[in-house]
Amino acid sequence: MTINSLSEGLEILHRDTPAARVKQAIGDEITLENVYEAAKPFIPTDELGSYLCDVIDDIGYTKSEVMEKAGIDEVLGFQIITDMIHPTFNALMRICLAAGFTLDETQKAIELAGYKCLSEDNKRDEILIHGITYMKPISKLNELLYDIGDTLL
Repeated sequence: MTINSLSEGLEILHRDTPAARVKQAIGDEITLENVYEAAKPFIPTDELGSYLCDVIDDIGYTKSEVMEKAGIDEVLGFQIITDMIHPTFNALMRICLAAGFTLDETQKAIELAGYKCLSEDNKRDEILIHGITYMKPISKLNELLYDIGDTLL
């Protein structure tokens, strides 16, 4: 994806990225180059959707089944797996959990999406790693995240 103007770059920032992290990366000088560099990790590539589809197919679920289990609207799910929109971190995690991705498959999806990989040094990530490893339902992980006062999936 190419950003052709500052307004287009700012629109992407508001629509598809964690704005606080991007704003921090941009700093005080808002230029097209700064916006693009800050947003680059969050701009979808055709690799993520293809990867999600391949793993879901290998596991044996239909994409509709995964989106329903993940609690993601089927139209939104279609837009994610066809790279029309970039998933939020939480939406990506729900897809990976619902499909039964392994930890390695989940980490690769996170990396392809431009997010920071899960680390056991972070309590939230530790809960997610445990949930992926032991195939816990999203509802159970949300209970654990709620208990530590963190954002639910």
